[in-house]
Amino acid sequence: MSEHRPAAGSPQPSNPSVALDPSDLEGIRRRLRRSVARYRPAWLSEDEDDILQVAMLRYLDAVKKDSTRELTAAYADRVAYGCTIDAIRRHQRRKEVPVQTTDEEPELPATRSGIADPERSNASREIGEAILDCLSGLVESRRRAVALYLQGHTVPSIAELFGWSTKKAESLVYRGMANLRTCLTAKGVKP
Repeated sequence: MSEHRPAAGSPQPSNPSVALDPSDLEGIRRRLRRSVARYRPAWLSEDEDDILQVAMLRYLDAVKKDSTRELTAAYADRVAYGCTIDAIRRHQRRKEVPVQTTDEEPELPATRSGIADPERSNASREIGEAILDCLSGLVESRRRAVALYLQGHTVPSIAELFGWSTKKAESLVYRGMANLRTCLTAKGVKP
């Protein structure tokens, strides 16, 4: 008796006890994408692809670790939920501020006296522009690794996000930071 498979593009069964076939990567990805979209808050929409990628890696790691275990759609939902919660916590912990790429002037930071210091603000802006300029000159893999490192990611988390070995991520961060320091020094910015 042949197994009935839904046609491509048709919705997966909503029964959470249905086992997912590890060889059907696209089906797993669709299931995880729906789950991430359901759990993810609207303000985290820009990170949806990143959350999905981490969820996919965790799900496939579970398949690798225990190939005899039947991984169900409910398990995929739990993975998506856990990855979404991790992303929310990471975002709240870092209090991320997006990099400004527009020409509008940022609000001047206040000093201890409560009055904005334009000289300090201008120096900070110049340093920020120098960092962005130096980052754009790095090889793409180093630029991505260093950018995440500067945002507070650890080397193991960078490795996990990109699917690199920890040694590779460590090397890219180390060499990228050395390149960044050299570039900043050449621009007259003390790193």
